[in-house]
Amino acid sequence: MDETSTDDLLAIAVEKDIEAFVILYRRHLHRVYSYLLSRVGNVQDAQDLTSQTFTAALKSIKTYTPQDTFGAWLIGIARHKTLDHFRKQSPVVPLETVASVSDPSPIVDELVDERLQMQEIVALLERIGADRAEVVRLRFFGELKIHEIARLTGKSEGAIKMLLARALDDIRKLLSVEEGTR
Repeated sequence: MDETSTDDLLAIAVEKDIEAFVILYRRHLHRVYSYLLSRVGNVQDAQDLTSQTFTAALKSIKTYTPQDTFGAWLIGIARHKTLDHFRKQSPVVPLETVASVSDPSPIVDELVDERLQMQEIVALLERIGADRAEVVRLRFFGELKIHEIARLTGKSEGAIKMLLARALDDIRKLLSVEEGTR
């Protein structure tokens, strides 16, 4: 197994070769972490939940079936870990400064810009409906396709498209109101 192997082949190979899981981890770390960071709003919790997600994935790799993509399966696990996290926490999540999700060593100006942008995005998502915000997170941070989101949430593809369109419209309206107040 190597970096060019498909996710499905790597998932099958994990039982005999742990290096296959390392490849899957590297391949999907960014999307899982980005999704979780957008959900919890702080680096420490996102890192902890990312670790929990990959640990759970390794333990239950035998249950993976290639009906959807491996990435969608991982995001499903991450969603469950997030729900568990919020059950244990208070319902209000404070917004804290977040680290860069794209590059571990960007220049300082870029890091500050990315932190501010993520903080603004998380704040905007908290101001729209929970279902709409979750669809945005799954689509843009989890990098899932519409049919994967539909399967994961138990909604139709049409409902997901409508939620996504309405969410983006809500965000546009919020941004235009903020632009008008500046």
